[in-house]
Amino acid sequence: IAPGTTRGYVMSGGTQHPEAAWRWLSFLSRKDVRGLISDTNDLAKFVIPARRSVAEGTNFWGRLDPEARAALEALIQQRATAQYPDLPGLYNNWWYQPLRDALSEVIEQKAPPEQALATAQATFEQQRNAWLARPTPTPDPQPFVVATPVPNVAAAGATRIKFGVTRSLENQVRAVAERFNQEQQAIFLELRIDSDSRSVSDMTSGNDCFAWPAPPTAADTAAVLDLQPLLDADPNLPGSDFPAPLLAPFQHAGGTFGLPLRVTVPTLGYNQALFTAGVATPTATWSPDDLLRAAQQLSSGSGEERRYGYASASGDLTAEVDFWLARFGASLSSGSGDGWKPTFTDPKTVAATRFIITLLRESSPHTALTGYSSATRFNDSRGSELIGAGRVALWLNQFNTGLPDSPTASYSPAIGPPPLGSEGFSPDDLEVSGLYIKVVTPHMQACWQWLKTLSNSLNQLEASPNRPLRLPARVALVALPADPATASVFNATRTAFERPARPRVLLPELNPYWFYRALDRALQGGDLEQELADAQFLTEQYLACVRGGEEAATCATQVDPTYDGFSQ
Repeated sequence: IAPGTTRGYVMSGGTQHPEAAWRWLSFLSRKDVRGLISDTNDLAKFVIPARRSVAEGTNFWGRLDPEARAALEALIQQRATAQYPDLPGLYNNWWYQPLRDALSEVIEQKAPPEQALATAQATFEQQRNAWLARPTPTPDPQPFVVATPVPNVAAAGATRIKFGVTRSLENQVRAVAERFNQEQQAIFLELRIDSDSRSVSDMTSGNDCFAWPAPPTAADTAAVLDLQPLLDADPNLPGSDFPAPLLAPFQHAGGTFGLPLRVTVPTLGYNQALFTAGVATPTATWSPDDLLRAAQQLSSGSGEERRYGYASASGDLTAEVDFWLARFGASLSSGSGDGWKPTFTDPKTVAATRFIITLLRESSPHTALTGYSSATRFNDSRGSELIGAGRVALWLNQFNTGLPDSPTASYSPAIGPPPLGSEGFSPDDLEVSGLYIKVVTPHMQACWQWLKTLSNSLNQLEASPNRPLRLPARVALVALPADPATASVFNATRTAFERPARPRVLLPELNPYWFYRALDRALQGGDLEQELADAQFLTEQYLACVRGGEEAATCATQVDPTYDGFSQ
């Protein structure tokens, strides 16, 4: 038992080997598995073994101080006697989200507690009743049978390649790898799951080739093979198969250091229940200015009746700043080599920043920028809470969010194309996973054959009203979705991919801390142009220091003793 959570073992109802499965589960139940629970806050030590004999045999209770032991024993007793509502499949915050909203209203808006709690109770009942009224799925009368595992053994004389994959990409790769090994006699793929690597370069250790959830950095390009000669020589997988904005993050100094595998594309989420007469819902032709006008028109009310035209769904406001900069063709830097410099005072950057401040100040609940410094490192969850409560009209879907899946009377989420304007996508808009070959491996051709097979086997599109769009990098493999809204977003994405790609800057020196701080100060009432000019000056001083050979962290505090950014 962990705080609020019970973990355990189950056996499939379709197992063909119940006795053997029971022996395995019985064995596991006698082991202390707390070491498998990783928690940076050291909460794993409070995970209580379910079997008393295991707790006693590992001296679990004896290692706790009296207060901790008393608290955990009380928790066990509470869990044993309390009755918790069982609504599986409903938004996992359904029962405490209304209380969080009520608390925010009391603290931030000085609402009367009785009134805020009454609203929370009504919201809770509305969400519960909507879930209970859902259609009951028809059970499948056919018995479920666990499939017999296919033997995974290399043929005699086969070339054995080691392919590494992270946990986040494992499900996308495993089924294709199993088919590859069944069909191939000359090559055998050993799939290696990696949980420890922190970069593309790390993944080269022990692997001939691998998948990684991001493009390479400038430093990574020395550790992986330039695939451009293989692309040029292989008519079955030309580089033109990949949209330019997806291939661009892997290209550096004339080489192609990896192939895009899958891409996550931002979409525009909106609450259909809040759109009023005269305000059109998002379309592929929307520009940032169209979004701003709609957000301003859809903002209304005050106090607990306040409705916001826009909010951040993920709480990562710095990532949304980067998205809006790209819409104006703005970049935080320009040039190359020794001539590379920050461009915070460039007219495009100023215009984009002014747009962001207007959007946040006039149409959102966000009054400060979070996530760019140690003091503001925690994301702003207020936006996602208000979206789920049906009080926000528009939001960006850039990352996975905790937004509810079940609609309510006030929350009816839908998906629309992102307001790209005329600029199309920039590399920083997209999350692209990649396929790589180690720079030196005796199995280059075998790896290339496998990478081609994997790239050609992915054709599924994933879409949701409150999630970004996920699709394979070879977009032509995806069939047009049947759902009209998803089809519209997919078509808009495919059209945007046809526009020229903006180059990706692979230079490590830029520290955006002072830019984000300037925007934060301007959002809170500072003079925007003066704040940007100050940020430009400090960043130039910082770059000069780094180029002089000093450590980045040292340079940051030398040029600005009040520096509170993250270490480089």
